[in-house]
Amino acid sequence: MDSIYLWEVFNFRFEKIDDDIFLIDNKNNRYKKIPGDLFEYEYWSDIVANFVGTIVLDELINRGEIILENGLVTFPALDNKTFRIQWQAYDPRVRRNLYLESVLYTPNNEILALEIRQNEYVFYGYRYSSTNIVWSVERGSP
Repeated sequence: MDSIYLWEVFNFRFEKIDDDIFLIDNKNNRYKKIPGDLFEYEYWSDIVANFVGTIVLDELINRGEIILENGLVTFPALDNKTFRIQWQAYDPRVRRNLYLESVLYTPNNEILALEIRQNEYVFYGYRYSSTNIVWSVERGSP
């Protein structure tokens, strides 16, 4: 991730698409604005988790590889298993970029962990800290 210096922000612009506000930098990267009154909501951590999940999973959602609906992620390739995006503190040393927790109770506490590699999305699970690859798909493929 590149560093952004204060004076560069003056060159950024805002754009409203539907009801969402985006900040666009000088390289045409878009960043979605989180609402300022977020912490007034009882379920603010779910809102943040879904917000982050939507950004991280954007390509897979647009390609129809996964379905994000009502804050739940469904994997057609995994027999339509459904998971909830799990909030976690970001640790740059951990290669897992996102965790997803099974909606249905299972004895093994099914959790998927996503690692985004240069050429693919790799999902590990179904137990916490598992190294078993459950599903992977190439990045940038149709």
